[in-house]
Amino acid sequence: MNILLTSLTVVAAVGSGLVAGLFFTFSTFVMKALGQVAPSNGIESMQAINITVMNPITMGVFMGTAVLSLASVVFAVFNWSSPSSAWLMVGGLLYLASFIITAAGNIPMNDALAPMDASTSNAVEYWQHYLKRWTFLNHLRTCAAALAVAAYALAMP
Repeated sequence: MNILLTSLTVVAAVGSGLVAGLFFTFSTFVMKALGQVAPSNGIESMQAINITVMNPITMGVFMGTAVLSLASVVFAVFNWSSPSSAWLMVGGLLYLASFIITAAGNIPMNDALAPMDASTSNAVEYWQHYLKRWTFLNHLRTCAAALAVAAYALAMP
């Protein structure tokens, strides 16, 4: 494995691990804590989290890892005879799956929650659905990103 491919694999693994860890915290305790407080407090807290998460560091790791994962898939396709190609393909596809789950599932739910007045019954009703569905999707993307780390590790010589 040449230095460029090794670097891509290591950085993609680290990025996947950081993202998996971020998602893991939400799956294991953040959403549970938000579900234990008054719905209006949970809603307002999640609205604040969804604004705060949109920062250059978090988005840089999240988006940058997607780009590296796409690059690893492309490398695997064009270098299938390389011993690391299958694991690079798996790692890239798993991380991209977590990215797609986020873009198609979690973000639209966040966008729907964003304008809601937390004190209304409509918001409270949506919050009950949000907690279950958003957390389920988060479990899926956590697993995908964590498994991507394992696949990238297996791609290393």
